[in-house]
Amino acid sequence: MQDNDEDTLKELAVSEDQVKTLLELETYRQRIYDPIRNEAEVNITDEEAQQSSFSYVSISISGDDLTDDDIATRKEQAQEILFKDLPAVPLWYANNKGVAAKNVKGFTLTWQGVEDYRNMTKE
Repeated sequence: MQDNDEDTLKELAVSEDQVKTLLELETYRQRIYDPIRNEAEVNITDEEAQQSSFSYVSISISGDDLTDDDIATRKEQAQEILFKDLPAVPLWYANNKGVAAKNVKGFTLTWQGVEDYRNMTKE
């Protein structure tokens, strides 16, 4: 903290306690999460990687020149595209585990199994 003078902390808009808390949480991550992650199977096949890709399609269903039938047809076209391109529902899920000290509150994992630091505090 000696390197972070008062002007630096003001520029960052954080308090010294917040910096200390962040450093403590980062230490927890390095000591707990990283070793677990290093032992996990993180290699994926090309097929698995393709499952996370997506296409963006925009279909306009509004406008003065469109009839109700045109709008219905375009909605059906959009549904066909979504049905074809949406990913399949996975038949498995990972068991994600997280550990926090008793004085750490708001510890949660995102749906990807990654820590969500946004609401985490230390008491």
